[in-house]
Amino acid sequence: MKSQVPLSRFSQHERNANRGTERGRRVLADSLNNYGAGRSILVDKQRRAIAGNKTLRASQECNRVNQAIEVTSDGSCLVVVRRMDLDLSDKNSSARLLSVADNRTGELGLSWEREHPDLELFEVNRASKNILRDVTQVWVRVGEYRFNIPRETYREWFREVQQESTEQGVSNAHVVCDRLGISSDEVD
Repeated sequence: MKSQVPLSRFSQHERNANRGTERGRRVLADSLNNYGAGRSILVDKQRRAIAGNKTLRASQECNRVNQAIEVTSDGSCLVVVRRMDLDLSDKNSSARLLSVADNRTGELGLSWEREHPDLELFEVNRASKNILRDVTQVWVRVGEYRFNIPRETYREWFREVQQESTEQGVSNAHVVCDRLGISSDEVD
């Protein structure tokens, strides 16, 4: 069953584990204003966001998106959003730009709340159910930048960074910036 519902009827998860980033919020707002909504969010039966908190917030603040089509489900069916105004085969289509914007906002908007109790619960479930057991990469954040580093080399790499920062009397972030060719002013 589906129905049209004002966005004001939905609320954010007050203890969301992803704090988000200012840069991610800006990119998401630009994407919504330029291309409209491109994906659904997930809410509980009380209409509190489980997944898509940043999208909900940006949509509520956006001039272009003002209503939601609510689809009730028990999770046994995939909810698909079909945009009839978009076509990936058109070289000048907003569909291609929306595809990149969607992936980029997810990348730029992630900032975990390290001590969040739900993350601890997730780790317990992950261990018991082998969720993400094949993780081979580690994400490292330096300011607004994120880098994917092979897991097996991460510890060795980080020890080298710590040693170099101690020898030079600078922060770990400055050493990482030097190695990656990024201005350290961007991470202060």
